[in-house]
Amino acid sequence: MKRGQIFLCWFAIGLAIVAILMTLFLRIIPTVTITGETYIGVLVSLLGVCVTFAIGYQIVSTLNIKDDVKRVEELANEMESVRKELKYEVNHIRSQMWISEGFNGLNSNEYAYAIVNFTRALEYALKCDNSAVVVDLMPTIKKALDAWDDNTIYDPQSMERVIKQFDNVIDNCSECVLYDSHIRQIKEYRNAMQAKETRAQRMGQKEI
Repeated sequence: MKRGQIFLCWFAIGLAIVAILMTLFLRIIPTVTITGETYIGVLVSLLGVCVTFAIGYQIVSTLNIKDDVKRVEELANEMESVRKELKYEVNHIRSQMWISEGFNGLNSNEYAYAIVNFTRALEYALKCDNSAVVVDLMPTIKKALDAWDDNTIYDPQSMERVIKQFDNVIDNCSECVLYDSHIRQIKEYRNAMQAKETRAQRMGQKEI
């Protein structure tokens, strides 16, 4: 039970006690004459007191509600801040994981595998607004693409995987307005890869 409700209960008990005492007083002292005007005056006074306390209680309750709303808003803001931090950490960890996989592919000359994983890492870095990782990944992706051009035999499935991963970055990170130039660069890589695949298919070449 809230403080205001407890106070209201005690106030009602107090009024009851006053009424009982007044009744006993009038019975003990019968010489006191009670007229209709006296009753009306007493009732009006009591009603005025009750209304005053009721209005005061409503004001106090309103202030308490405002405090509760403020606390709820502060808690909601804290929860949103924690949610953003958790989202950042999750995306950062995923980004680092795919970077590690990308370098494993690059060191073992599995260039398509490396490009796919570097691009996945780029996607998560863009989502958590990790500009340092984004800046480092762009030349790494370019390096893997160049190595793939120089050393890889034409593999339609690998080309399709890389193109699909480029499309994922373009589609899922289109709202990352701070990285428009990086997204445009990925689009250029994607279009160049698509054109290379189409040209090789038309020419029937085995090697890119």
